[in-house]
Amino acid sequence: TAVLRKFPSLEISIPTRPFGNLPVYFSADSSLGGIARHDAAITTPFFVERFDLHPAVEIPLVRTNALDWSQRFSVRETTYTQSRQTNAVSDGLSRFSFDYTSNFAGPRIERDFGTWKHVIEPSVEYRYLTGADRFRNTIVVDDVDLVTNTNQLEYALTNRFFTSREILSWRVAQTYFF
Repeated sequence: TAVLRKFPSLEISIPTRPFGNLPVYFSADSSLGGIARHDAAITTPFFVERFDLHPAVEIPLVRTNALDWSQRFSVRETTYTQSRQTNAVSDGLSRFSFDYTSNFAGPRIERDFGTWKHVIEPSVEYRYLTGADRFRNTIVVDDVDLVTNTNQLEYALTNRFFTSREILSWRVAQTYFF
């Protein structure tokens, strides 16, 4: 069995905000806390410190009622006081990654049915993440640690049903990895 521990941590988030009067949006997430893991493959010390900083910039290129196309750039720096080395724990680890995402959504197809409305929205997202190449040395406890290099394309179709608010939605998607 695996025992994963997350200790109380300090988390700071800056929600997406416009950058001055420019059509550029900034957001950031940061955390400082402790983690630990015990399983058949690895046993960490009782408390391994982890610091994570993840700022992002989003630039919408097209934003209309019918189409939405935006570019997102982010970096992530995660530092651990311990790392995993073939069934042992050794010195610290620092991972720096770069993430680029291009997201295209629309055109939306809408139809009113009296008191409710049905919306169908196609979307395509391309994502390229590099720099997360030390996965085997990372002590994996949660989604902050589960970052790996990727080059992928996802296309999807989202269905939404509204009355005065959204009452039901579902999404069908497929991802292609290069």
